[in-house]
Amino acid sequence: MCNRANAPDIVAELLRYLEARPQSGPRRPGAPPAASPRSERGRRAQVADYGMREELVLKAAVLAERFYPDLRWYVDVMLQLIERAGEFASKDVWHSTVQLITAYPELHEYSTRKARPPARPRRPRPRAARAA
Repeated sequence: MCNRANAPDIVAELLRYLEARPQSGPRRPGAPPAASPRSERGRRAQVADYGMREELVLKAAVLAERFYPDLRWYVDVMLQLIERAGEFASKDVWHSTVQLITAYPELHEYSTRKARPPARPRRPRPRAARAA
C-alpha cells in the first residue's frame, strides 16, 4: 500500500486533507452554501472532521517517519503537520521532530528558518511555537 516510492504523495494528500477547515455551525436561513475548497486537481477538497484530526496527524507522522526520502523533507512535513493540526497534534509529534533536529546539527539552521520565517502572517499555534 505505502512504500518509499509513494509515501511523499500519500503524505502530501493527507496534509491537503488536514489543511481544509470543516464548516462549523449551521447555515443562516437563506444564506448560500459556503464554497468548498478546491484541490490542485480542481475537484472539491475533502475536509478532515475535527473528531479524526488527531488520528490523521498521527498516521501522517508515522508515514513520514518511516518512509522519509531525506531529512529536510521529514522536517518540512512534520512542521506542516504541527502548523496545520494545531492542538490536534499530540506532544509525541512535536517531541519526535525536536529530537530528530537535535540529533542532526546540519538541520539546526534549516529547521529554524522553516519554523520561524521572517514575516509571519498568522499567529503561531502553541504547539508550533513549542517546536520552534
